[in-house]
Amino acid sequence: MRLALERGGPGALVAWPEGRAGRALAERVRQAGDAEELLPGRGPAVELPGGLVWIHPERPASAPDEVALTLVLGFRNAVPPEAERVLGAVQSSLSLALSRLLLQARREESRLRETVEGLPLGVALLTPDGRVRLVNQAGRRLLEEVGAWPGEGEPIERIGTADLGPLVDRAAGGSPASVEILLAKQGRTLELRVVPAGANVLAVFEDVTEDRRRRHQLAQAEKLSALGKLISGVVHEINNPLATVVGYAEMVAQEPDAPERMRWLGMLRDEAERCQRIVRNMLSLAGSRSGGRELVAPAAVAERALSLVSYPFRVAGVQAHLEAAPETPAVEADPDALLQMLINLLTNALHALEEHDGPREVRVRVRPDGEEVLMEVADTGPGIPPEHLDRIFDPFFTSKPEGKGTGLGLSLVAATARDHGGRVEVRSAPGKGAAFVIHLPAAAGREEPPAPEERPAAASLAGLEGRRVLVVDDEPAVAELLAEILERAGASATHVSSGEEALRRALEERPDAVIADLRMPGLSGEKLVHELGRRAPELVERVVLTTGDLLSADGARTIEAAGRPCLVKPFQVNHVVETVRGVIDAVEAGRRPGEC
Repeated sequence: MRLALERGGPGALVAWPEGRAGRALAERVRQAGDAEELLPGRGPAVELPGGLVWIHPERPASAPDEVALTLVLGFRNAVPPEAERVLGAVQSSLSLALSRLLLQARREESRLRETVEGLPLGVALLTPDGRVRLVNQAGRRLLEEVGAWPGEGEPIERIGTADLGPLVDRAAGGSPASVEILLAKQGRTLELRVVPAGANVLAVFEDVTEDRRRRHQLAQAEKLSALGKLISGVVHEINNPLATVVGYAEMVAQEPDAPERMRWLGMLRDEAERCQRIVRNMLSLAGSRSGGRELVAPAAVAERALSLVSYPFRVAGVQAHLEAAPETPAVEADPDALLQMLINLLTNALHALEEHDGPREVRVRVRPDGEEVLMEVADTGPGIPPEHLDRIFDPFFTSKPEGKGTGLGLSLVAATARDHGGRVEVRSAPGKGAAFVIHLPAAAGREEPPAPEERPAAASLAGLEGRRVLVVDDEPAVAELLAEILERAGASATHVSSGEEALRRALEERPDAVIADLRMPGLSGEKLVHELGRRAPELVERVVLTTGDLLSADGARTIEAAGRPCLVKPFQVNHVVETVRGVIDAVEAGRRPGEC
């Protein structure tokens, strides 16, 4: 490296490396014309007899790959004759030192590049404004595959739907950030982590598609394990209300004019709805959904979880309590994943208390805490041994006897919490029980969770006078019930038991509405919609589907693909009439009725 040497004006000598950066800095010195005016506040200066020495390292924005190391000698009066000789000697020594430093820096950079290239993860070094300074082969390949590679020296602005600008800004400010990016078209999931790296930002890209798929499979295995433990209790829970239903139904049949008749009918309805809730909770727990996020009321999920474990808790003599703060905001979460987390924690608490001689209590607390929502499951059991606390979230770690656990429950709880931007905290001491606290971010804007559906008040049915409705269900009792409901609302209803017969009647009679069961042998409701679309498209908009399988993944996908409104069994009378009326009104008004 060669240094240029020049008089910088009255009382100043300047030495700088050749190149744009050095020349730009020297020009500033020449324009100042007075070394003493230039030096204060501009960098480390050493005062010498009769003058000052100022050394200024800089990486200018105009030439980010150059380093200007400028040496300025300022004198109080004029430059002495021997100054140029002295500065020339300094110049030679400095040139040699800079050359060695530059060679060392290039070797270090080469080693860094080799190390980064060998990493299996995608790694990119970004400037604070997001421009690519360095990227390894894995990172470039990954970015090219997802259509996000901008080219060397250009900024990465987006990956899929994720805006990288705020993440890079946060990391440049000293705070690490991470985001999970779902690439729907490619069917892939990327995890991006950005961390500060000196004056730059280090971005690490990882394709976690297979990891998420394996985690989902583990969650399903744990779910099946939980279902196996709960199934005997659910059978018992359903048998209780069914016994009530059968008993009151016989009493009404035997004494139709008894004064208690309305109370008996009310009990029939209440107990039937209790069966419905139990079945829906089990279907929700067993279902394998896509993991979509929605606004969820945490207290409602906690109530469902306690309902599912109520029977084994009663058998074990464990008292369960729910304490929910009324001002708790919603969380944006997968409701099934949230339910599974609580089921796992409640099952753990039950196992801890089954052999416990002391009080057997479990408290579930739901409350806000700043910008978070806390969901706590605390028991009065023996506590967790201190030597296990560091390992309880490890996959397959369990201290339970064989057959009591898979060792996956708590690891899945921790992983699910992380996926939702939260964490799990555990507190325990021997003999004082254990408490697991799920921390989740409150929904943006702290939106109120959706209000629970209220049971509609009984009302006289009307609004379908003069309408013709075709009903098809392979269960004759269900088809007959629907027909009777519609006739009470004024419609002329015909019911058949096969999709083939329904297709023939629909094409011949052109009814105002068709109610079809989604799953039937032969021509199912789904296939009926397809056939009508092919042979009589104007009738498709008049179809309402019914199903008892909406909560399963297959059922939900089929309904979504059909694009038709649906009635979920067991349905309420008023809802049947309102849905059919809505479909007919929508067709006549030329608009599309609401879908499930």
